[in-house]
Amino acid sequence: MTTQASTLAAVVRKAVASDSQGIAQLVNAFTFRSDGSGQLIPLTKEDILSSINKGLFYIAEQGGNVLACCSVVEYDGMAELRSLAVSQQHQ
Repeated sequence: MTTQASTLAAVVRKAVASDSQGIAQLVNAFTFRSDGSGQLIPLTKEDILSSINKGLFYIAEQGGNVLACCSVVEYDGMAELRSLAVSQQHQ
């Protein structure tokens, strides 16, 4: 028997305010913890909304679900990726 995986493509776009909850859930899944695990600096919902309003956050989404995110901050012609996270099932 052959099974066929869903072939819906993810869309990469600038984040909007309504994406903030999905971004927060994704980033919080990877934040530093007291046990030493985690890789990202925690962000508050206000931090996320501020970055979205400045046009810094991008997401990959599929069917309205945030699959991945990152913020891009530019300094003197260079770019830094921050809060880069991809959901476990899409890595």
